[in-house]
Amino acid sequence: MSKLSKNTNLTFDESLDKFFKEESKSKGYKSEKVKKFINYYHKFRWDRILGSSDKFCYGLDYLEDHQSSVMYESLELEIYRRLILDQDKDWVRYMVETYFSSPKTIEYLESKMMMRGV
Repeated sequence: MSKLSKNTNLTFDESLDKFFKEESKSKGYKSEKVKKFINYYHKFRWDRILGSSDKFCYGLDYLEDHQSSVMYESLELEIYRRLILDQDKDWVRYMVETYFSSPKTIEYLESKMMMRGV
């Protein structure tokens, strides 16, 4: 898995998608913890921002589109923040190295940290 991540230059959004997809099939050590995290945040990510497809409107004006994209981006960053706040640093290190180590993702996260004064 980590070889695949290193060979592809995924964006943060793609990295998060890959994390959800791959780890939802997790087996072995920490699998229950991972699945709980994935199940909660995957549902949280899609249900809270996008809502069901019948509520999503494609005729957004500029302000609504901008507001939606900012909220969606903030939610994704919050999911990542919650992941790295876990007390089990070995688990966090593995997840970050496996899914969030592509150059595009690192560049994106660094820019967001600088913008927020972290």
